[in-house]
Amino acid sequence: TGMPISAAAMKLVECLKQREVVGSSAAKSRPYADPVTDVPTADDDLQGSEEVAVPTGQFSGKKSKAVAKSGDLDQYDILQSMGIPESDIPKFVDPSFWLKYFPPLAVQDLKRMGAAIDWRRSFLTTDFNPHYDAFVRWQFRKSREQYL
Repeated sequence: TGMPISAAAMKLVECLKQREVVGSSAAKSRPYADPVTDVPTADDDLQGSEEVAVPTGQFSGKKSKAVAKSGDLDQYDILQSMGIPESDIPKFVDPSFWLKYFPPLAVQDLKRMGAAIDWRRSFLTTDFNPHYDAFVRWQFRKSREQYL
């Protein structure tokens, strides 16, 4: 889980930089999509594209998987849509903040759903937990010594 959290934090850093540039200059167009007012049309996909022969059965999409899944929302918009206050969003550039913010919410949601979980045995499985991280490193060293 550590790498996706770090990747999301890095995306947020870039998003905040982009928004600062847009906010400080009198930009006429925004580099991000507004999910309410920016509705893509069929002509948007055709502008500036060249016809390229694609072999049958091969994917030819222009958007990455992450962009396609997010609906053209950036990391800032995603956090905002989750109900996170705007004043807290810049704190998410630190991956450790994600680990402090979301686990209590997950516990709360699981309790509301009636999950029978012994919370005394819960722990973070990232390098934020040095004991667990040391154990995982030990396992990899042992596996490497044994099989390589």
